[in-house]
Amino acid sequence: MPRRRTLLVIIGIAVLVFGFFCLNYTKGRTEQHFAFAAAHHLPPPSEPIFFGGILALAAGAAAVGYAIGTQPRRKP
Repeated sequence: MPRRRTLLVIIGIAVLVFGFFCLNYTKGRTEQHFAFAAAHHLPPPSEPIFFGGILALAAGAAAVGYAIGTQPRRKP
């Protein structure tokens, strides 16, 4: 795989992991997550974080899928 496609897969996987953690952070809005946020000076679980996680998952999946699914161009 060319260097650019490999980099796109790595970035896509990182964005996927970030999106997963955003969704996990907002899941159920348990008191444990609110306490963790207060103790570490982070924003509390909220809808913008949830929707950001959804967008990050979609963008990461699109990047990985594009990088894996496209054929490299052949020089004539």
